Amino acid sequence: MFTDPVVGKDFFGRDGVLQLLLKRALSLRQGYRQNVAVLGPELIGKSSLLQHFMTRFEDPETFIVYTDFRPRELFEEFAERFATVFIHSFLRGIGQESFGNPRIQTEAFQHVAPKTTQWLKAFLEKRHKLNVTESFVTLLELPSRTWKETGKFAILILDEFDKLLEFGIEEPFAHLGKQIMIQKETMYLLASSQVSLAQMILRQRLSLLFGHFEIVTLEPFSPRGAFEYLEKRWHLAPLDFETKQFLIFVTGGYPFYLNVLGQHLSSYPAPDLRHPPRSVVPVLERILFNAQGILSQYFRMRLDRVISHDASGKALTILQSLSRRACTSQEIRALFRNGKDLHKTISKLLETGMVSKNGTFYRITDHLFAFWMRSCFERKANILSGNISEQSSEFRKEAEETIKMFSEQSKKDLHEKILELFSSFKGEMVEIDQKSHRLPKFSEVRLYNGKKGELLIIGDKDSGLWVSSFFEHEVTEENISEFLKQCERVNRPICQKVLIPLGGINENARLLAKKERLWTWESASVNMLLDIFGHGSIVTTQGERHG
Repeated sequence: MFTDPVVGKDFFGRDGVLQLLLKRALSLRQGYRQNVAVLGPELIGKSSLLQHFMTRFEDPETFIVYTDFRPRELFEEFAERFATVFIHSFLRGIGQESFGNPRIQTEAFQHVAPKTTQWLKAFLEKRHKLNVTESFVTLLELPSRTWKETGKFAILILDEFDKLLEFGIEEPFAHLGKQIMIQKETMYLLASSQVSLAQMILRQRLSLLFGHFEIVTLEPFSPRGAFEYLEKRWHLAPLDFETKQFLIFVTGGYPFYLNVLGQHLSSYPAPDLRHPPRSVVPVLERILFNAQGILSQYFRMRLDRVISHDASGKALTILQSLSRRACTSQEIRALFRNGKDLHKTISKLLETGMVSKNGTFYRITDHLFAFWMRSCFERKANILSGNISEQSSEFRKEAEETIKMFSEQSKKDLHEKILELFSSFKGEMVEIDQKSHRLPKFSEVRLYNGKKGELLIIGDKDSGLWVSSFFEHEVTEENISEFLKQCERVNRPICQKVLIPLGGINENARLLAKKERLWTWESASVNMLLDIFGHGSIVTTQGERHG
């Protein structure tokens, strides 16, 4: 709705996932069928990846059928569209272009697969007499019947597959699961933006002995990938390093957001790009503050999806609070006199992906959406904020201040940022690497300069010390061994050693850290903690300077 899939020369990154899909697809006719599910939040680039995969895949014995699900489409309409797309994809796979004419397509398909064509015609004619579940079960036979008659393997892509739940089919994934086990000549490639729901379906309904799914979670671009995208795709090298850091922070590395910003910024001359108030700020106003701005419309649509079904108004209040900072469940309860249905409202927000939970904290992980909520939505909703021109002026000032504050944060020494973070801990529960940890409440946090030049961050607590060190490059076994030696030179008992490998950690070093009972907080975990405690993220790439 807001963006077309990006394919061909404009497609960027995702090389590892793309190679995985190509490998799995090519293995199908060799007797090895591995189904794959690609999960990730809305507009993370799933459809672009799938469409680009289709352009890259070449195998005369295999054809790909891409099917999406459309709003308010009846199952009868879907079934007819699916059959049309299936035939078109099959003919394209054998080199017979039909140019989308259904009659010519059917005639061409009949020459190759007469029995399947006759069966399909009979099904489409009688589908009005069948209930939805019977129609669905029958339609699932199409790939298998085609293979038996033609010997051609099928890769069936179902984009936003969880939408099958909206057709009123009785136990749709139980029926789909049975066909997946039987149809070993068909590879299923599923995609979904409803990550939690999709994971539940895959775990409870499609965890099959002979048809299990390899789950690939599509993440935002890494900082390095985002840097390269801005420079190579949109030629934004004139932007200074700190401004690029800000754009990567505020977009979270989401391809769609980076694409919108890059497209608008690419029209500015180099001198303006070097001066954010003359380029970045006007672009943010255009795409976020203006009602016609693409991100303004998108965020408004996301918000309306939730608040239109929330008569209590609690969802909006929670989102407004979380747009300013992370909150505990106790702090959220304190927002309301009446806590009735509050748990249901929070669960719905978590289900939509707009809010995430970590330990005792709830937060909005989408920084750009949070910025829009507090700087655009709330400003326009506040009748005391003046007319639209005054609101625009206030927005521009706030955007400039936000960029300035981020710049100041990014110039801080990393030791100082980690010291501030450790000083914020007050005994909260957080989840790191899928394990729950209670953070300490330190009586003192300090920098330790050892006699041999070691630089450690020390936190004092009753049961002993927390000792931490960070690395900006990829951590090796040698780095861990040196850190352990540094810890030995600390004269007091140590209850916890924390290693912060901002540039990543290789597998051997990871195993050694586990053996030595070190906690390893990689960049994603550290940024999560920095975000929760309001200290701003660390946006860096291996080999890049920090400010």
